[in-house]
Amino acid sequence: FVPFNERTIEIINVDISDVENQFELQNLIKKELKNTDTKNIIRIELSGSVLPTFNRSLKMLEEEFSKDFYYIEISLSISFIHIKTYFQQNIDIIYLI
Repeated sequence: FVPFNERTIEIINVDISDVENQFELQNLIKKELKNTDTKNIIRIELSGSVLPTFNRSLKMLEEEFSKDFYYIEISLSISFIHIKTYFQQNIDIIYLI
């Protein structure tokens, strides 16, 4: 048997709920891609709950990682945290300390 296809499609799900900025997001994606074959076709599916102020520049992320992989695509399926609820939870944590 001679394999004809060198590439496989990998779908990587990444929960970005704890990510607060673009730098953390890039590091999380790098961590998830660490053991991925660069010859493969990669689809990264970002999901989770984030603040409305979260920077969602997928094109920039794709450009960042495309230089290391044959093909990479990033999709986004997120929900937004209600900002009042987020700050109230953080205030409650401060008072507990």
